Amino acid sequence: MLAIVIFKPLYEKLKNILFIPNAVSPTLDPNSANPQIVISSDHWMASLSGFDQLYPDHPHRFTSCKQVLAKESFFSGRYYWEVDVIRAHNYEIGITFESMLRKGGGWECSLGWNANSWCVVKHDGKYTARHDCFETNLNMLGDPKHLGLCLDCDTGDLIFYAINDSFSWPMHTFYLDVNEPLRPALRLCNIGDSLRSSILLP
Repeated sequence: MLAIVIFKPLYEKLKNILFIPNAVSPTLDPNSANPQIVISSDHWMASLSGFDQLYPDHPHRFTSCKQVLAKESFFSGRYYWEVDVIRAHNYEIGITFESMLRKGGGWECSLGWNANSWCVVKHDGKYTARHDCFETNLNMLGDPKHLGLCLDCDTGDLIFYAINDSFSWPMHTFYLDVNEPLRPALRLCNIGDSLRSSILLP
């Protein structure tokens, strides 16, 4: 299961250090979802079914890549959100410009394989950071339960954090030129994997 959640202790620490005004809890855009991704009625959960759903044609839909974007887009300011990855075997989590292509299965549509998207990947127990076909191997202290993403649109910094129950550490930092709106993005890799978004608890 992949779930976008807010992990309060790290968020509170980052809020004080980095002056992040608020966490965000992205909701999923059903018009962007690949036909094999099932979106819940509240738009907070996505599951990879392995079967095409009866979705209408839409210009924003990923037709081949098993990806979905958030409804929210970011162009200025600082934002923080998290993804619960404890029940996902393989995944790709990141952000993309809204102009990323959606039709077909080429690199121009795939998260991290083009100049319009950035992601962290877990594949067969190995972790990499990927942008525009360039991959960086990541040294991990273990398998995280959550990934945190801290995006500063004004400076162009995108920092990924690995989070467990008792500690967290920065995984990788990308440096972006934010010249158009960005949207959170996820790729589901295994049938039965799911994601769910939730709000920061008080």
